[in-house]
Amino acid sequence: MAKKKSKVTEDKSANDATYDGSGELRTMTSNRSVREQLSDDIAQFLQSGGEIVEVEKNLMADPPQKPASNYGSRPI
Repeated sequence: MAKKKSKVTEDKSANDATYDGSGELRTMTSNRSVREQLSDDIAQFLQSGGEIVEVEKNLMADPPQKPASNYGSRPI
């Protein structure tokens, strides 16, 4: 049996496109504009007296807790 090879014809812009979390299609040019906007916002934040603080990689919001045991908690 011979396998059929399907030819997929896609234009270059479709190959460069990705979806963001909201389901919106993003291309390389729109990603670039988002990066530029973010860079401008950061620069404006720093110029207005803002400060960027790096957080440790192993920092957790909730400290570890002892596991709760419900052994024998059912009524008799």
